[in-house]
Amino acid sequence: DYAQSNRARQLKAGELIYYPEALKMNYLEKEEVLTVREGELLTLLMMAYPEMVSREQILNKLWDDERFVDDNTLTVNINRLRKKIEQAGIAGYIETKVGVGYMVP
Repeated sequence: DYAQSNRARQLKAGELIYYPEALKMNYLEKEEVLTVREGELLTLLMMAYPEMVSREQILNKLWDDERFVDDNTLTVNINRLRKKIEQAGIAGYIETKVGVGYMVP
């Protein structure tokens, strides 16, 4: 009983497993460590699956405590997350709908 309750929370989409509290993702035995912001982005996208998350929703959720965040800040963070996912072996995991938002397939 204790071992089961001590298990880390995980989000799973296909073979990609993300452990939010540890900021680690695994894909076919390959592990990548994420920054806090990358982890928040991945969590938001995986929790919304299969729905798209608008840029505005992401900005409001992840940067709501800051007065001004350049729109480019989101693009930079999405690109960093994409690179780490690609390093783990998944190409094209985050889909972009130009002018709308992002989603995971």
